[in-house]
Amino acid sequence: LDFAAFFRSYSVYSTNYAGAQLMLDKMIKSRGALRNFLAYESRHQEGEMSLQNLLIAPVQRIPRYALLLDELLKNTPPSEDDEVQQRQHEELKEALEVVRRTATYINDRIHRGQALSKVLE
Repeated sequence: LDFAAFFRSYSVYSTNYAGAQLMLDKMIKSRGALRNFLAYESRHQEGEMSLQNLLIAPVQRIPRYALLLDELLKNTPPSEDDEVQQRQHEELKEALEVVRRTATYINDRIHRGQALSKVLE
């Protein structure tokens, strides 16, 4: 919860992700040296993520946090007998709500950016 305010910074990256991906795709098609380099890297980096996978990772992070917190909440039952466990359960609920609101905010920003791009085309 202490870092929740920083999660909204992902919206800037997420909003620009589609454009960055399009630009990378164009560059791969038009620049043989880049295409060859990325092909070489993909063959020699066993288990490593490709550039495209690295670019999408921040976009997927917040939804993954929501999934993780949801699973933790399902598997951390509230306890009326244990005050610490009850507090932890409430904090998990609060954290999940904050992450869900953040994900909604980011999705809204992405959709606004897409709509603006269509208007400018």
